[in-house]
Amino acid sequence: MAVLFATTAFKPLPPGPSVNGQGTLTVGEDQSRHFAFHVNTMPDGSVQGSGELTYTGGVLKVKFDITCLTISGNMASMSGIITSHDVTPELVGTGCRFRVVDNGEGANASADQMSLLQLGLPVGIPCVNVPIALNPIEGGNIQVK
Repeated sequence: MAVLFATTAFKPLPPGPSVNGQGTLTVGEDQSRHFAFHVNTMPDGSVQGSGELTYTGGVLKVKFDITCLTISGNMASMSGIITSHDVTPELVGTGCRFRVVDNGEGANASADQMSLLQLGLPVGIPCVNVPIALNPIEGGNIQVK
C-alpha cells in the first residue's frame, strides 16, 4: 500500500518590527543608569520582549516585560509590566512605558536617545508616541527595525 503526502511550499512569515538596545544614561549629576532591552513582533501580531534597568552601583534593579510596541520612523514607544523592583516591590505588576530614537550608525551619527522609564502606570497603557523627554545614551546602541 502506497502512502501519498500532499506537500505545499512552506513560506516563512517575514520578521515583524523589532527594537533592541543597551547602553548608559546619565541623569543629573553622576546618576548613571544602565539599560538593556529587546522586543519583537511575532508572526501572529503579538509583541514579546523584556528589559532591565540598573541604577549606579546596582542600588536599584528594575525588570519588565514589554507587551506593546509602536514604531514611527526611527522612533519606538514601548509599554509593559514591571516584573521585579528591588526597592519598591509594590510596583511589581504595574505598568511601565518608555521611548527610544535610533539615530543611525557610525561616527557621523548623533547619539541614540532614550527616555527615562516611567513606572507605576496602569497595566495595558497604550504605547503611542507620547511626549516623553529623551536623553542621549552613552556607550551603547539602539536599533529600530
